Amino acid sequence: MWIADGWNDYEVIDCSEGEKLERWGDYLLVRPDPQVIWNTPKTHRGWKKMNGHYHRSSKGGGEWEFFDLPEQWSIHYKELTFNLKPFSFKHTGLFPEQAANWDWFGDRIRNAGRPIKVLNLFAYTGGATLAAAAAGASLSRGTAGCFCRGGGAVGAAALRDRVHIAHVDSPFVTPWGYLAP
Repeated sequence: MWIADGWNDYEVIDCSEGEKLERWGDYLLVRPDPQVIWNTPKTHRGWKKMNGHYHRSSKGGGEWEFFDLPEQWSIHYKELTFNLKPFSFKHTGLFPEQAANWDWFGDRIRNAGRPIKVLNLFAYTGGATLAAAAAGASLSRGTAGCFCRGGGAVGAAALRDRVHIAHVDSPFVTPWGYLAP
C-alpha cells in the first residue's frame, strides 16, 4: 500500500462514530466516512473547535455547518497549490490520499529521459492532471477537454477558481490551473 505521507497541509487527526476529523491547512473539518466503524472517545480538542462540520442526512446528502471558515482557502502539496472550498456533497474538491499516486507517476515522468504526454481520462478534481504537468508532462488536448468539460466533482468554472500550479511551463495551463480547450 502506498501512503500519502508527504503532506504538510493535510492530515487525518482522529476518527470515530462514522466521522473523521481532518486538518486542511489552518482549518479543521469534520466529515462523514463510512469506513469509520468504531466508536472511540473524541478527546482531541478539534472535535469541539472545528471550522466546519458536514452533517449527513438520513435521506441522503447533507449540509455543512460552518464555524469561522472562509469561503475558500489554499493548501500546498510540494509545488502544487490547491484552493479549496466545501461543496454541498461533503467534498472539498481534492482527495489528498491521491498524492501517493501523484508522487509515483511524477517520479516516472521526471525520470523518463524523454518527453511524456499525458491523457487523463479521469480528471475528477484535476489534481492528477496538474501533478503530471508539474512533473514536466505535456497535456494532450483530450486531457484538457476531459478536465474542463467533463464536469467531475467541481466543474470547469469552480476548478478555474480553485486550483493553480506554481512554476509549471505547459501550453495548456494558465496561472489558475485551468486547462484551455
